[in-house]
Amino acid sequence: MPLHLAVGLGALLLGMLLCACGVMGGGDAKLLAAIACWAGPQGLLLTLLLTTQSGLLLALLGLGARFWLTRRHPARLRFALRCLTTARGVPYGVALSLGGISCIALQLIQATGYH
Repeated sequence: MPLHLAVGLGALLLGMLLCACGVMGGGDAKLLAAIACWAGPQGLLLTLLLTTQSGLLLALLGLGARFWLTRRHPARLRFALRCLTTARGVPYGVALSLGGISCIALQLIQATGYH
């Protein structure tokens, strides 16, 4: 348990540094710390890998949406695509949440013995 708290504190400090640099929002930094506490030292690397893959997927969807918005499409489609664009940045809270959910799922699989 103390190792989980140490990992969470380290993630919080990293998140605060990224927030101070303008790379990440404050809420994302706190969510990162909570997920790191949950994952602990054993699951942190895999959780961060899944989080970054989710973030990459979101960024690619945003770039694709921006590309399709330059074309002529119906108004309904334009509104849906506008919600995905990366104009305000990548919604990294979504990627962090997906990484946290995958961490919980992996821990449940390990606890039940299914491999």
